[in-house]
Amino acid sequence: MTALDTAQLDTSHGSELIDAVGKLETYRLILDRMEEAALQPAGSHDLIATIAKSI
Repeated sequence: MTALDTAQLDTSHGSELIDAVGKLETYRLILDRMEEAALQPAGSHDLIATIAKSI
């Protein structure tokens, strides 16, 4: 795992650059959880194909 030194957030008011250590740790935790929850490429393909067939 690579440590973040900055994160760019796109908000309704434009881009925001985050470089505070505490906030970066929070974003790393969020990204790690998203990665754990994400399907593998084959699983994503199968899900999309199933949804497309049901339309």
